[in-house]
Amino acid sequence: MEHVRQVLRVEADALLTTMRIGIEDAKREVKRWHRINLITLAFLMSLQIAINAAILMAMLPQRN
Repeated sequence: MEHVRQVLRVEADALLTTMRIGIEDAKREVKRWHRINLITLAFLMSLQIAINAAILMAMLPQRN
Protein backbone atom coordinates (compact mmCIF):
# COMPACT_ATOMS: atom_id res chain seq x y z
CA MET A 1 0.00 0.00 0.00
CA GLU A 2 2.88 2.37 0.75
CA HIS A 3 4.24 1.73 -2.75
CA VAL A 4 0.88 2.77 -4.23
CA ARG A 5 0.95 5.94 -2.13
CA GLN A 6 4.45 6.72 -3.39
CA VAL A 7 3.33 6.14 -6.98
CA LEU A 8 0.35 8.44 -6.42
CA ARG A 9 2.60 11.15 -4.96
CA VAL A 10 5.09 10.92 -7.84
CA GLU A 11 2.30 10.93 -10.42
CA ALA A 12 0.61 13.92 -8.76
CA ASP A 13 3.89 15.84 -8.59
CA ALA A 14 4.63 15.12 -12.24
CA LEU A 15 1.13 16.14 -13.27
CA LEU A 16 1.30 19.39 -11.31
CA THR A 17 4.68 20.20 -12.84
CA THR A 18 3.27 19.52 -16.32
CA MET A 19 0.29 21.73 -15.58
CA ARG A 20 2.51 24.55 -14.27
CA ILE A 21 4.68 24.39 -17.39
CA GLY A 22 1.57 24.36 -19.59
CA ILE A 23 0.09 27.34 -17.76
CA GLU A 24 3.34 29.30 -18.03
CA ASP A 25 3.54 28.51 -21.75
CA ALA A 26 -0.08 29.60 -22.17
CA LYS A 27 0.63 32.87 -20.35
CA ARG A 28 3.50 33.61 -22.73
CA GLU A 29 1.31 32.87 -25.75
CA VAL A 30 -1.94 34.40 -24.45
CA LYS A 31 -1.74 37.43 -26.76
CA ARG A 32 -2.00 35.15 -29.79
CA TRP A 33 -4.60 32.78 -28.35
CA HIS A 34 -8.33 33.16 -28.51
CA ARG A 35 -10.49 32.59 -25.46
CA ILE A 36 -11.73 29.25 -26.84
CA ASN A 37 -8.15 27.95 -26.96
CA LEU A 38 -7.69 28.65 -23.25
CA ILE A 39 -11.00 26.95 -22.44
CA THR A 40 -9.92 23.95 -24.54
CA LEU A 41 -6.57 23.83 -22.73
CA ALA A 42 -8.31 23.88 -19.34
CA PHE A 43 -10.71 21.13 -20.47
CA LEU A 44 -7.91 18.92 -21.77
CA MET A 45 -5.90 19.36 -18.57
CA SER A 46 -8.98 18.45 -16.52
CA LEU A 47 -9.53 15.42 -18.73
CA GLN A 48 -5.90 14.39 -18.21
CA ILE A 49 -6.35 14.62 -14.44
CA ALA A 50 -9.53 12.55 -14.58
CA ILE A 51 -7.95 9.85 -16.74
CA ASN A 52 -4.84 9.65 -14.54
CA ALA A 53 -6.99 9.48 -11.40
CA ALA A 54 -9.08 6.67 -12.90
CA ILE A 55 -5.97 4.70 -13.83
CA LEU A 56 -4.42 5.18 -10.39
CA MET A 57 -7.67 4.26 -8.62
CA ALA A 58 -7.78 1.06 -10.68
CA MET A 59 -4.29 0.26 -9.38
CA LEU A 60 -5.42 0.50 -5.75
CA PRO A 61 -6.18 -2.80 -4.04
CA GLN A 62 -9.89 -3.57 -3.92
CA ARG A 63 -11.52 -3.87 -0.50
CA ASN A 64 -13.96 -6.71 0.07
